[in-house]
Amino acid sequence: MDARNLVIGLLLLVLMGGILGGFLWITSQSDEFSRIERQLRRQTQEVERLRGEVEGLESQLRTARSQSQRVPALERQIRTKDGVLEERNQQIATLEQRLTDLEQRLADQTQQLATASPLASDPPQDSSASSAEESSIRGQLQEREREMASLQQAHQAAVAEKDRLAQQLQQIRRDIQQSQTEQTRSTQIQQELIESLKQEIEEGKIQVAQMADRTAIRLENRILFDSGQATVKPSGRQILQKIGNALKQFEDKHVQVEGHTDDRPIGPKLKHKFDSNWELSVARATNVVRYLADRVKFNSRQISAAGYGSTQPLVSNETKALRQKNRRVEFVLLPLRVSQ
Repeated sequence: MDARNLVIGLLLLVLMGGILGGFLWITSQSDEFSRIERQLRRQTQEVERLRGEVEGLESQLRTARSQSQRVPALERQIRTKDGVLEERNQQIATLEQRLTDLEQRLADQTQQLATASPLASDPPQDSSASSAEESSIRGQLQEREREMASLQQAHQAAVAEKDRLAQQLQQIRRDIQQSQTEQTRSTQIQQELIESLKQEIEEGKIQVAQMADRTAIRLENRILFDSGQATVKPSGRQILQKIGNALKQFEDKHVQVEGHTDDRPIGPKLKHKFDSNWELSVARATNVVRYLADRVKFNSRQISAAGYGSTQPLVSNETKALRQKNRRVEFVLLPLRVSQ
């Protein structure tokens, strides 16, 4: 009997050891799965960030190429206008000389008429010839004066066109320089935000995206709001506080808080509060702005709210997971001059 109990006890110990070992193995596999899942989420976020950065850089490159291509064309136009102006100047100089010659001939003819002797032989014929020549000279003089006026008008138009092209060229060069400066600044801001919000980014709560000359912080609506609600929930206030503190340091930027939804219409239970997704997105963005201004003490002149409803999706709305990505709030940093 004792031997039998001993065998049973040993079997139970082995069985329990197997169960415990299996439990420990399952636990370790679960931990490993969680670790891999976290790594995958971080890698996915990094891919999305890099994709946004590439899209922004490609947009900037297209703009820079377009502007750079316009510079040589404008320079060629200016050189052409210089040639036209030179030609006009030569024509005006030639006409001025002709006018001087005609005026001199007219003066000589007038002098001859004034000093002609009334006793000269055949005076009517001489007088008639002189009058005809004087009339011809006056006609030529008037024609040259009209031609001169036309050329001077064309000259003034050419000068004005050249000045316009020169100003346009100067503005394009300033725009290129400003675009390069803003791109450098945007990259710096992006790196600073990534560092400030590192923990939230790694946890998958926040994304920092680069779009041309602007930087955006994205977070899904579920982090800040309950479904169908526009009031910031308590668990979302802490992350809003951190985002606000990170954004306050950029005094040369305007922050536009943008609300976005998926394309599913507002349900009947919420119709009395929000007639459409547009109203819901505006209400959410406005409440975020009010929280940042009142609680985080964000400069109210550097922040604004905008609601876009479902008009600017990041991805399609075909699945629940994709719709969740489109339901979001974005904090877009704009150049101060654009927002004004």
